Amino acid sequence: MCAGVSNMNEYTKQRLIEILKRMEGGRVVSPNNLARELAIPRYFVLATLNILEAIGAIRLVIHVGNTKIYTLAENGKILLDALQNNKTVKIVIEG
Repeated sequence: MCAGVSNMNEYTKQRLIEILKRMEGGRVVSPNNLARELAIPRYFVLATLNILEAIGAIRLVIHVGNTKIYTLAENGKILLDALQNNKTVKIVIEG
């Protein structure tokens, strides 16, 4: 799958950048905190995190009950750079 940044609407692109930037430098985040800090709907955050985890851009650090804590993975740094610099990134998911 090849994801071109030009195919994404600006609102979605900016929210995705904001979410990824919150995890830079080894920071850990929860969906609730992200939604509150960024003032975006929790359902959007949850959907975004699910996709980012599925493509290996973030990784789950803690999962206790309903609580999930995430951090940025190496692929997430590559994706963030691509989004910020209008590059194209190729994502390969092997199973």
